[in-house]
Amino acid sequence: MSVIFNEDGLQNINPPCVAQTFVNHNATLYKIFKLGSKQYIGQRPSLKNLYAGDVSRLNALSETLREKLGIDLFGVDVIVECETKRYAVIDINVFP
Repeated sequence: MSVIFNEDGLQNINPPCVAQTFVNHNATLYKIFKLGSKQYIGQRPSLKNLYAGDVSRLNALSETLREKLGIDLFGVDVIVECETKRYAVIDINVFP
C-alpha cells in the first residue's frame, strides 16, 4: 500500500493496482462484526490525518449491509470523515 501525494508519486507504482481517495478520519478505524442481528464494534488506530464520531449509525449501516448482501456473518471496516462526518466502508470480510 502506498500513499501518493502528487503526480510524481505515480512513478513508483506498477500497474495493475487499485487507487482510492484518502479520507481524513482522525486516525480511528471502526471494526464491525455482524452475526445475524447482533453486532460488535471495536476501534483501532489507523493512518493519521493528512493535512498541514458519532458511531450510533453503525448499527443501521451494518443492518443495511446484512439485508442487501443477504449474509449473516461478516465484518466491516469503517472510517468517519473528519470534515463531513460521512461514513466510508473500506473493507467487508465474509466468514464461511
